[in-house]
Amino acid sequence: MERKVINFRYPLIIVGWTIGLASIFLQSIYQKPMLGLFDFVLLFILNFLAGVMIKDAERLVLGFIVAFSSSVILEFLILSMPVFVGLVRHAEYASYLYAGAITMIVRTTFPLGFVVCFLASIIGGFLADFLP
Repeated sequence: MERKVINFRYPLIIVGWTIGLASIFLQSIYQKPMLGLFDFVLLFILNFLAGVMIKDAERLVLGFIVAFSSSVILEFLILSMPVFVGLVRHAEYASYLYAGAITMIVRTTFPLGFVVCFLASIIGGFLADFLP
């Protein structure tokens, strides 16, 4: 009787990648209006390390799509938390909050944040073959 070993490596990398991306973007949203140089360096390091850990090009691109879209959803949920908790009672105010959350997320993550993250993960995946 063979035991089938379940590999949780890639899902755990993607979950950590998602949480890391969301935390860097949310920190930027809460503290200043745009991403700074330090935020770009953190994004580059996080995505580079994720690319090094995944190595495979197909899994890397799929993992990037899943991690980045999940981080955007997580950011929206966190920024919309006052509506979910019940602090915003009127639908009109909730729609303003949703619109503000979407505006802040798009302003922070697209296009430069997306490009830096994607290129760093591809560079990390490419250089993973040359690292010991």
